[in-house]
Amino acid sequence: MPSRLKQLLTRVGLYRPARYVASLPYRGRSEYRTTVNGVDVRFDTREPRSNAWFFPRYRNGRLHEAPITRRMIQELKGKQCFIDVGAHIGWYSCVAATVFPDITVFAFEMDEETASQLTENVRLNGCENVEVQRLAVSDHEGVVAYGCPDDRPFSENRIDPRDAADSAKVGCVTLDAFTNQHGLEPDVLKIDVEGAELQVLRGMTDVISRFSPTIFVEVHPENMPLFNSSPRDVEEFLKTRGYEVSAVSHKLKPDATSNQPTMLIARPRSVPSESP
Repeated sequence: MPSRLKQLLTRVGLYRPARYVASLPYRGRSEYRTTVNGVDVRFDTREPRSNAWFFPRYRNGRLHEAPITRRMIQELKGKQCFIDVGAHIGWYSCVAATVFPDITVFAFEMDEETASQLTENVRLNGCENVEVQRLAVSDHEGVVAYGCPDDRPFSENRIDPRDAADSAKVGCVTLDAFTNQHGLEPDVLKIDVEGAELQVLRGMTDVISRFSPTIFVEVHPENMPLFNSSPRDVEEFLKTRGYEVSAVSHKLKPDATSNQPTMLIARPRSVPSESP
């Protein structure tokens, strides 16, 4: 759906009804399948929420976040370890693991139902090189609360810094502690945690100083005030640690004044950039 039409329908309260009607022809689909770099990638859509996540947005094999997917594939070439923080139902984890079967993938997803769907998609693709971790990732270890802000399909769960009584609870790790415990040397990371991006980065300062991985981080300006941070804070954190930060796609601008989620890529200054 063109973005302007989506904005108009949202403004008048008709976006969700319109999307529901558009999804009806796909309700019987049990699988979404696409080809990435000549490799088949499949996702289970028997679960209604997963079906609605893929259809009709990606009908006929369209790629989710195509510019980001293609750039991530470029960055993963020849690499050994990919960490996916906020893996959701496994798009990037499964793409990485199927396109590069020799890479090791650690997929972190804190929500039980979403992690279950992630695990099913890993199984469907035969990805024995993926380890699913039902854990939150932040700047401290222990237990955290998390919640779901609305009823959208597989909506964006996020850590609840207020620790509301009705929030779910899950174990929490730092990437410094986790990678040290498992003897990992991550080459590429993707972070998509609905506002808690800076907390994840603060919990991986040792990883950054020792391994200088390429970092994809999606900033969420609307949610970040809950964590006393901003997109500018994320950029400055990375730049002061020797990274060059830019947007992956020309459609997503790393602008601290924008309220739109923006995927940034941070690469060590000593590493030559890949052409898009």
